[in-house]
Amino acid sequence: SSLGAACFISAQMYLYHTLRDYPFEVPVFQMFLQRLNSNLWDHVTRSVDVIWEGNEQMLLWVLSLGALASRGDGMMRNRYVREIHRICDVLGVFSLEGFVTMLNGVVWRDAERDLNLVALWNEVHSGMSFENLSFEELNLEAI
Repeated sequence: SSLGAACFISAQMYLYHTLRDYPFEVPVFQMFLQRLNSNLWDHVTRSVDVIWEGNEQMLLWVLSLGALASRGDGMMRNRYVREIHRICDVLGVFSLEGFVTMLNGVVWRDAERDLNLVALWNEVHSGMSFENLSFEELNLEAI
């Protein structure tokens, strides 16, 4: 499904960025972004496909990676940021801490039961940076 494909592409982007340490400016992310766009947006309504209803937390994670990867494309980035605003409103997320907690909820799932995965997450999370997302653009406090 489009939902599964978008999650798979986002997982690839996440792994390339966090584990392989590729910056989002590397051309491979533009390829991922094109694939993600074709599986994320409804081409008729130009909004997120309705299949994401009920999966807003996962959608927020997918949109965040899309926003990070689309940093060089102002129009595309704004599209992602606008949708992140909408999803944050739906989920009742009004702060950066709430936003990161929501993202952690997607990455974690049931992994906290495995101490090896906990150690890996702590290592990866400590090196993650969301500065490129430019949270001042989100202005979650104002929603």
